[in-house]
Amino acid sequence: MKKVITIIVLLVVIFAGVKLVKKRKAEIEKLSVPTIPQITVKTITPQRGKVVSSAIFTGKAEYKDKVFVATKLSGYIQKVYVSEGENINKGQILATIDSKEIISGINQLEKNKEAIKKAIESLELGLKAANVELKFAKDRYTRIKTLYEAGGASKEQLEAAETELNLKKIKVKTAVKNIEAKEKELESVEEVIKGKKSLLQYTTITSPVNGVVGTVFVKNGNLAVPGKPIMTILSGKPKVTFLFPDKNLIKPGMKVEIKEYGRGKITKIYPETKNGLFIAEVKPEKNIPDGALLTLKVLIKEAEGTVIPLNALIETDNGTFVVVKTDKGFEKKRVNVIATDISKAVISPGITSPIAIGSESKLLRLIAGGER
Repeated sequence: MKKVITIIVLLVVIFAGVKLVKKRKAEIEKLSVPTIPQITVKTITPQRGKVVSSAIFTGKAEYKDKVFVATKLSGYIQKVYVSEGENINKGQILATIDSKEIISGINQLEKNKEAIKKAIESLELGLKAANVELKFAKDRYTRIKTLYEAGGASKEQLEAAETELNLKKIKVKTAVKNIEAKEKELESVEEVIKGKKSLLQYTTITSPVNGVVGTVFVKNGNLAVPGKPIMTILSGKPKVTFLFPDKNLIKPGMKVEIKEYGRGKITKIYPETKNGLFIAEVKPEKNIPDGALLTLKVLIKEAEGTVIPLNALIETDNGTFVVVKTDKGFEKKRVNVIATDISKAVISPGITSPIAIGSESKLLRLIAGGER
């Protein structure tokens, strides 16, 4: 009996085990089979073209010859005729100083001059009358003296005639001195007028040289004083200098684009350094304000060939690669980068097959498998 029970228990266990296995198998069959994730990328076909490698620097404009223009008299600026950076010629009007005060002073002096002339005319008439009176006094004195010597006139009459004669002489001398004083006063006023008129030439300020207007220190209405510059004139050609870190990066003859001021060319690399950086000099095509800070784009290298986007390149310790699409999928290919700009590169050898573009991590996963 025990044997029968044991057999029955074993059969139940076996049946339950088989049923459990079938259940687990069904559950496993329902599970999804894992797949390798696919990567989606764009491809482009390389084209032939040209790329110019460049580097951006900050430069400063300087002039060797700088003329400081100042006024020779004090006065308020009436008008400034030029602006910074403007080309000018020798003798060109730069600014004018208000001359109203000087002209007003001259007009007043001219009135004083006319008054003095009239005073002199009046004094000359007085002198003429005094000379007539002197002549009469002389004649009277001579006549009375003759009578006195003949006993026909008294001593008192002779002395009175002599006194009158002396008074007339004094009157004439006084008139002459007054005229001389007025004439000296007239000469003095005329000298002042001449000096005032000479100042008028200084109210117009002109350029002493050909050149470019540098810095303008004054505006209309500002007070100008002798010895204090109102502007600078830059003569000769400007130079632009900038600092760079790698001596082999910049060479004389390289072209430069100067923001807002056209183009230029690197003329020399200085033998000395500044704070460990090398110094390059640029000759610009256009005039530039003295001391201006400039954005310089140095065209370092120009190359023609197969052009691809920068996001098609993979940079590794073993070199630079691109991912080329083939009939079998994607594979990496080593390339040499000849030149780059902000968005593209020229490579060799040339590639005509489509290449993948995207982030470097995506391209690396692409060649590892799972491409689409």
